[in-house]
Amino acid sequence: MRTKIVLLLLLSLAVANSWASPLVTYSNLGPGGAIQCCIGLAEGVAQNNYVQGFQFQAGTSGSLASILLGYGTGPGTGSATFSLYSDSGNAPGSLLESMTGSGMSIFGYVSTADLLVTSSLHPLLTAGAFYWLIPTVSDPSQDAQAWNWNSTGAVGLEYFSLGGVFQGIYPDSTIGAFEVDVNAVTPIPEPSSLLLISTGLLGAAGTLRRRFSK
Repeated sequence: MRTKIVLLLLLSLAVANSWASPLVTYSNLGPGGAIQCCIGLAEGVAQNNYVQGFQFQAGTSGSLASILLGYGTGPGTGSATFSLYSDSGNAPGSLLESMTGSGMSIFGYVSTADLLVTSSLHPLLTAGAFYWLIPTVSDPSQDAQAWNWNSTGAVGLEYFSLGGVFQGIYPDSTIGAFEVDVNAVTPIPEPSSLLLISTGLLGAAGTLRRRFSK
């Protein structure tokens, strides 16, 4: 009897939680999060202050949960800000959110993406729309960092500025390695799903009632 109650409750919870599973809306990571270990794009580097970011297209709609990057540090604090922008005519548009990444691995020593930055504002990303991810080092005068190239051959538009001066948007550039995860937009449950949940809960309640009435 107890097993039946537990199974009914688990079934109901499984249906209810199925809508909350995180989704990958964009990724250029290889199997197991693979990246190109020892080659990438300079970020920061003293007076040069390189800023290089990339356009990507969302594959599914959802609220931003986190971004996993292949991104490492050399000398410096090992901290950077990762800014997400909307797209405006194949250039960065409105700022959607800025997230801090710290505790980076030393560049060139890892072969899988291991820098995770999490969203607190959870802006909505729309399937088919384009966005930009652009990092800036925390202290350009001291920090030297690098964004690992992806290992899957992904190319696209690159934003580039040097010394605080915008240089241009460059096509067909090898994109830095990253994955964007979103929380699924919770749909209104279909009547059949509501019926399944209700049936499971009512069945569990009925079983409990019969058990304790004996």
